[in-house]
Amino acid sequence: MNGFRKKKNNIGIPTEYKGYRFRSRLEARWAAFFDLLNWKWEYEPRDFNGWIPDFALIGKQVTYVEIKPITQFDQAVADKIDASGCKDECLILGLCPSVGKYGNVLLGWLREIYYFNVDRKRASSVIDDDCNQIESSWAEAVFGQWEDSVNIGFCHSEGAFFDRMSGCYDGGSYGAVILEPNIIDTLWAKACNQTQWKGGITGQKKPEYREPLQGEIEEFERRRSRLLRQIDTLIELEDIEKRKQSNVKKSDTPKQRKVPIFTILLQRLALRSSSKRRQ
Repeated sequence: MNGFRKKKNNIGIPTEYKGYRFRSRLEARWAAFFDLLNWKWEYEPRDFNGWIPDFALIGKQVTYVEIKPITQFDQAVADKIDASGCKDECLILGLCPSVGKYGNVLLGWLREIYYFNVDRKRASSVIDDDCNQIESSWAEAVFGQWEDSVNIGFCHSEGAFFDRMSGCYDGGSYGAVILEPNIIDTLWAKACNQTQWKGGITGQKKPEYREPLQGEIEEFERRRSRLLRQIDTLIELEDIEKRKQSNVKKSDTPKQRKVPIFTILLQRLALRSSSKRRQ
């Protein structure tokens, strides 16, 4: 396995993919990656007291996703999610999938939710309306392949080993089917290619044509008229100069250096322009 692509450049550049304008190139890559895995997703689905998840993965259950340009678990991001009031499982994704220390292919970091029915007065943490005490545990999210599912899924590395997308569980830790790391590597490479830079020299799209405003048309006509008058003046000056030179005898100016007619015209035009400015 050659390793996953960790492209840190242009991470924050807004990128369009499948009709969505994502806030960053990294978000677009993950969206393309979800599509290659046949995972259904929604972009910025809802607001949890100021925390707006980047995605919602919709499988057997809903898993909310936060995208960050990181390569290791960020406790500050996890604390923000925990404080948001979201009671569903949440997933933090970094720059790309990775390989764990035991050779497992890692998607990111998953918060698993536990519910314990307790007395409301003795609850030590958040409880819901049914007096269920809510506990959570962050750990690595591991890719897996389950026998009853045709698609690749993922699960919690330390808690429940069922696939969050299909809901399948076949008795294996991360699914009974061995998942080769190069499969995820290839899919990630395709996702990067689908969302790569397609702009021009500046990376920006060409501006769309629009009809000129009335003021712009009037200004263009004024400049055009002024230019035509200057051309007429040059032609007139050239005719005058030719007539003058035809009347001068060669014997009158035997040693006089002839000045090019175009130079004379430019000099006279410059004098006329400077005099108009002074006026």
